[in-house]
Amino acid sequence: INANIGGMKTNDDIAETLDHSIAIHDDGTILHTVTLTRKHNGAPVWPGGINYAYLRFYAPAGSRLVTLDNFEREDALQKNPVDTMLYLDEQVPKATTGDADITTEHNKTIFGVWQALKPGETKKSRITYELPFKMHPDKGSQYYTLTLQKQAGTHEQRGALRLYVPEGYTIENTGENTHATPFSLN
Repeated sequence: INANIGGMKTNDDIAETLDHSIAIHDDGTILHTVTLTRKHNGAPVWPGGINYAYLRFYAPAGSRLVTLDNFEREDALQKNPVDTMLYLDEQVPKATTGDADITTEHNKTIFGVWQALKPGETKKSRITYELPFKMHPDKGSQYYTLTLQKQAGTHEQRGALRLYVPEGYTIENTGENTHATPFSLN
């Protein structure tokens, strides 16, 4: 989920692609890595300008944030005292896991982060989180489900879903004969 902050009308100028990888490790630990690529196709003048977005990633309740790459810290977003418009202080280092807002809502853990995207710029950002439960092949068949939902009011979003499993696991009922499934959310 993303919220455009800062008064610029840039949402329609942003193209997004999601690459969602799920890795089930030998010990049963499940890591999700979401790579978000955002491209700003707009102009630098009103109603365009920099897209300041607060991005939220929803995960099962109890999930733990592992890594965060290429997002802004909240204190990097500054307000110009003359015209009160937002600007990005590029001297502030990028966000780390300690800079993310972590909340719980609707039985989900939410990781909230900031991103500023200039007209013509493309950014690839990544978040990795660990699920609060494990898969154990020695316990027989187990089911794992993933729900992908498009944010209401947004344009089509494309991406890929990848699943990595240890040797000995079998994947059933995926509808595909591959571990990388392209998707489009309309």
